This record gives sequence, C-alpha cells and structure tokens, in this order.
Amino acid sequence: MGFNGNFGRNALTGPRLTDVDLALLKSVKFAEDKTVQVRAEVFNVANHPNFGLPGGGVFSQGAVAGTGTVNPTYGRITSTRTTSRQVQLGFKFLF
Repeated sequence: MGFNGNFGRNALTGPRLTDVDLALLKSVKFAEDKTVQVRAEVFNVANHPNFGLPGGGVFSQGAVAGTGTVNPTYGRITSTRTTSRQVQLGFKFLF
C-alpha cells in the first residue's frame, strides 16, 4: 500500500503534445438547385509522434502488499497519446 508524498502538484510535466489538422472543402454548383461538395480532411498533418506519460508506479501492485517488486516500466514511455496521420475524403450531393 503506497502513500502520496509531499511533492507539489503539477511539478513534473510530460512530453509536449503537437497536433495539426487540416480540412479543405470545395462546392461545385452544376444546376440551379444541384450542388456537389468535396471535402478532404487530414488529421495529424505532420505525422508527429506524441508520446504518452512515463510509467509512474515505482513498485508493482502484487498479491501480497509490500513485496517490493520493482515495476519494469517505471520511468519509461511505452505508448503514444494520438494516432498517426489519417486522411478521409467525403462527397455530398445536395438537391
């Protein structure tokens, strides 16, 4: 069983999050009441990796409290916070 220490809140920060999205839309009117819209959206345009927070627990939570086994992922970043670049296209016919 652990306890909270006296380290200040928000004293440590994790890796920076960078995310840029882009959307383009083009409407083409080909009759008085008919329009076609083409839309392209790109998420995470720069394909920048956004890493998660490092493992925070020094000791693993075992079946027996106080066994003292060290968590192997302590202080290591093992995940990402966002996905890689994604592109989607959309077409809409308005009448």
